[in-house]
Amino acid sequence: MGISFGQQGTPSMDFHQALQSQLIRLSLDDSSLIEMLPELHGGQYGPTPSAWREAVMACVRTLLRRGLIKVLTRKSMSDEDVEQLLRACEEDADEDREMLWHSTYFVATEKLCELLRCHGLDDWTALDGAVVPAVVEAASGEGAANA
Repeated sequence: MGISFGQQGTPSMDFHQALQSQLIRLSLDDSSLIEMLPELHGGQYGPTPSAWREAVMACVRTLLRRGLIKVLTRKSMSDEDVEQLLRACEEDADEDREMLWHSTYFVATEKLCELLRCHGLDDWTALDGAVVPAVVEAASGEGAANA
C-alpha cells in the first residue's frame, strides 16, 4: 500500500521532491521531527501546520516500517517503545509535544544509505537533483501500490 503523507489524491512532484530531499538529509545528518519535510504544507509555520505534522508523522512511521530510518538514542528501543514515543509526539499537550518534536531525532539506516548511494544521492549536492522514482517508490511503497 502506498502512502500519501497527508496528501489527497496522487502525490505531486513537489511531494516526491520533498520526500527525496528529506531522505538525503537523513542520510547525511540526523533530523528532529521539527526539521522534517519543511517544503510540505509550508512546514511548521505554514498555513496548515496540522496538515504538515500529520504528513511528518505518516512519513516517519512509513520510513521506520520500511527499515530506512531509526530513532537516534543512546539505548535500544523496541518497536513498541518507538510507537509510544510517536503517539506522545501526536497526543501530548502543546508544550510537551513541542519539546518532543525538537528533541526526538532520527537517522538513516544502512539500508537507506545504500539505496541513496546506488542512485548517486549520497551527498549534499544531490538535494538539487531530479527526483529518482526508484528512491521515492522504495521509501513510500508507491510502486508496489501502483504496479
